[in-house]
Amino acid sequence: MVVSCSFTFGEANYNSLPCRSKTNHERSTGLRVNEKKYIVCNADEGDSGTFADRLIMEADPFSLIEGMIIAGLAVGATQGYIYLRSEYPLAQQVLENAIEQAYEHNYLGDNIQGKGHRFDLEVRLGAGAYICGEETSLLESLEGKRGLVRGVLGIFPSKVT
Repeated sequence: MVVSCSFTFGEANYNSLPCRSKTNHERSTGLRVNEKKYIVCNADEGDSGTFADRLIMEADPFSLIEGMIIAGLAVGATQGYIYLRSEYPLAQQVLENAIEQAYEHNYLGDNIQGKGHRFDLEVRLGAGAYICGEETSLLESLEGKRGLVRGVLGIFPSKVT
């Protein structure tokens, strides 16, 4: 069975690739131990009529949070962002409440469950730009810049410096 997941590390987005390919790539990128890694969930759903992820976020936000924690721990990331469509105020409220509960129960933050791991998670709202569905423009938006495509091609844009 091939497990596929969709998450972003640094500047790389690995949608629809086997998790092994994604994590192996991230381990081989040559990042130094002290360099910070990130997990980004693209919850923008810019295509009209796409509400599947919104329903998951509103009905079972802990499944998304758990997946991001697992992905973060797998590659040594310490920070996660859920890039959420601003037109989803209920999903934002539900996710932020769930994240708060995860911090309260020691599933997020310092020393997760007493195991010495750290992972922080926050919701960031998108500005409603369709282009931010593209991985590099989403990352530009997360960094507070205008959401423009970086011009990096390929499935592993983190290899480009």
